[in-house]
Amino acid sequence: MLLRTLHKLTAVLAVAGTAHAYKQLAPEELQHLLSDGYSSAARQNFDPKNTTGLLAPILRVRLPGTKESAEVRAHFRDFFEKSPALASGTDGSSSWEVEEDNFYDTTPVPPVQGGDVNVSFTNLAAVRDPPGTRPGDVGRLTLVAHYDSKREPAGFIGAIDSAFPCALILQVLANLDAALTRKWQTSADGDNHIRGLQVLLLDGEEALKDWTATDSIYGARHMARTWDEQTGDYGVTTQRKSRLDAIDLFLLLDLLGTAAPNIPSYYKHTDWAHVHLDRLQRLIRGESTKAKSENTRDNKKNGQKKASVDKAEDGWFARPGKFFMGGKIGDDHLPFHNFGVPILHLIPVPFPHVWHTIEDDADHLDMPTMVEWAQIMTVFVAEYMELSGYLV
Repeated sequence: MLLRTLHKLTAVLAVAGTAHAYKQLAPEELQHLLSDGYSSAARQNFDPKNTTGLLAPILRVRLPGTKESAEVRAHFRDFFEKSPALASGTDGSSSWEVEEDNFYDTTPVPPVQGGDVNVSFTNLAAVRDPPGTRPGDVGRLTLVAHYDSKREPAGFIGAIDSAFPCALILQVLANLDAALTRKWQTSADGDNHIRGLQVLLLDGEEALKDWTATDSIYGARHMARTWDEQTGDYGVTTQRKSRLDAIDLFLLLDLLGTAAPNIPSYYKHTDWAHVHLDRLQRLIRGESTKAKSENTRDNKKNGQKKASVDKAEDGWFARPGKFFMGGKIGDDHLPFHNFGVPILHLIPVPFPHVWHTIEDDADHLDMPTMVEWAQIMTVFVAEYMELSGYLV
């Protein structure tokens, strides 16, 4: 019990240090990440009809242990291993290390009719640390979503739950990977807090029958337990005592992609990050409004009809925090939270109206919202990873 308490204290202190080290972007760097090139790439990658994009290959039934699940996982691996946008590791920097965590668990019903209840689940983890660092000395920002879909209703796609969150994570990485390479080629972290970037795409979040402690979050439960015991590269000579202890912020995205989400801050110890997200959305919308205003002036000067500038809608990140709700929403963060990992849970309340219905499909995704998510999360990760000076 004492050891577990110390682990929890270490995790909280690690996040406190990270919060102080968070480095905001310069105005010109923010404008660069909001430029048409990035927005156009996001729209193309989030187009449900673009089979070579990031989202379309995930928009399918993807039940654990099935061929379709393996094909979606292959899409993720292809992104990390073959995409020219990502570092190859031959430039003296570092590469993405991708691994699969495969295990079997017994479920109350099989994922598919006539199947086995001894089900194969597979989590995918990808990590990129600064070159020349020991795993036990790196604290990682960890971006998380689940990629499985729900067994019922039959044909359920789960566009918000959680195909789009998976695609969003990949888009953020594509936007920032070159900047990470530039930073790590030319500099080293100047403080005692070395940062790495990690992605977890988890299997088996959905219940196969009814949501219970044993019929839900299969992948998250297995990975949290396994990583707490994974101490091979961690020990008395490193800052981190286990792979789980190396997670500085577990940022879980779920039920995203519909318009106007309301996302509270659920945990006091990560409220600082929620504050930054709220700030970033206001900055980004301010830049957008400014661009529209300049457009209007140009049109007026050229004798064109005056364009309207919409009043900015309310922000998504509800303030102040609703910490009483922390831990009350069943999701992949819970096993990690129970081990003391700091959690930032980006899930809207109330849940979108398409939640767990057959209508959770591509037709109910909102493209402007998805592009704005890509902008917000790209800037947040850039600031967290202190990429100022390496973006332009």
